[in-house]
Amino acid sequence: MQILQTLKEKLDPKNANLILNALKNSNNENFFKFVLEHIDIIINWLNSNEFKEKYLNHPYPPLINPEFIDIDASEYCAHLSWDLNIPLSKKYKFIYISPHGVGAAAFLRYVNETLNTLCFPSWILENNAKSRYCFLHTYLNNPNFINQGINISDLNMENLEKFLYLLDNSVPCIIGVRDPIGILKHCFGRNWDKAQRNYEPEFNLTYDWHSYIDFLTHKKQKIKWDFKDLENNVFIIQKLIKILDPKNITYVDMSEFSEEKAFDTLSKLAKNLSLTPPHINKKNIFKTKEFRGYLRYLFPLKLYVNENDLKNIYTLNFPNNLKNYNINTKESILIIFNRFMDGEFINIIEDIIQNDLCDNIGIFIHKNDLLKLYQNEKLYQAVKNYLKEFLDAIRIVIDQTEKDMLTEIELLEYIKNNQEIKNYLKNAFDYEFEHINKYRPDIVDSWKYYKEFQSYF
Repeated sequence: MQILQTLKEKLDPKNANLILNALKNSNNENFFKFVLEHIDIIINWLNSNEFKEKYLNHPYPPLINPEFIDIDASEYCAHLSWDLNIPLSKKYKFIYISPHGVGAAAFLRYVNETLNTLCFPSWILENNAKSRYCFLHTYLNNPNFINQGINISDLNMENLEKFLYLLDNSVPCIIGVRDPIGILKHCFGRNWDKAQRNYEPEFNLTYDWHSYIDFLTHKKQKIKWDFKDLENNVFIIQKLIKILDPKNITYVDMSEFSEEKAFDTLSKLAKNLSLTPPHINKKNIFKTKEFRGYLRYLFPLKLYVNENDLKNIYTLNFPNNLKNYNINTKESILIIFNRFMDGEFINIIEDIIQNDLCDNIGIFIHKNDLLKLYQNEKLYQAVKNYLKEFLDAIRIVIDQTEKDMLTEIELLEYIKNNQEIKNYLKNAFDYEFEHINKYRPDIVDSWKYYKEFQSYF
């Protein structure tokens, strides 16, 4: 009751409610304790001319002067900063807005691996704005990470508005875009249940790898329109920039990250954002297709190679072999299927196959295990034969998947014959592209399938 009396006597009702609502919305005992111990400092700040000049009409004004507090990377400090409405430390070089389907996975991998920059894909973080704020807080205040970015790719999140208002709108904002018919094709045409990765990730030489081929096999999808999902994950640009109000926006079309253009695009971005430019020896990374078939969801796989399994090794000529389900992980050589691995692992895929699959898969083995394998010629040859049959089957199934996937032409034909969907998309596109139409009409004009859609009206 004492704090209520203090607030009533020393603050106007609006600022008193700021503190009371913050206490009401928090379940952090450290925050309650902090407010009680520093109530005079908080009151002086809220009554100051600086607060009135900077934050009078701010929806989430800081309850203490953010310029005069010590912030560290601790979880304690992160949660306290959230409750005090302290903006995230201004140590990020950009904000990246990425509607679903604009190539965000590839863009972020390029940024992280070629520009010496850390930017977490938002979809790997918790679906809670406070949790994301606290997670990012720990990295932004860690001196070991110099160049960082913040990714936003969805709207369906508790406390999202507060999170957005705690970002710095003077930081450059990159917005990923793509021909919207291509985006919808990506959303509707894939088996997204494969993201659950329902398969056994460890196997040995006796294992029938066809179960992985079954996983990679595409099943034609029935187009199901979920307007709410589209509005939370696809049509997000206009809503975000209305809140963020970024002062410096750069639109980047997905086509700018083709194998031929990616290096130059990233070099230009690095210069504009004061990031480390990509090195010429990183060019091979741009050959990888982030969504080639369903390879993205198959990795990592771990193959345990043991000489004792040679007598029962699975081959296309010996498909009814005796399976060994007791994988010896301790005394076996480990081979990992992945896209990239650092450290002392060596990629041996080109010892096994020589085709474009090498751009999308790596077969990695520790250098010490590779020496063991080289010393056992019989085992090494058996492993290469096993892996070649497996990799050949992978290449066939992912190439077939690319042929069977929904196309833009098929989707346009569906839209053309459905008046409700056609009208919905017309309204959604008109609103979503309001800003880019004004400032980058050249990008919109490059969208071939969107032009076809517009001809329906």
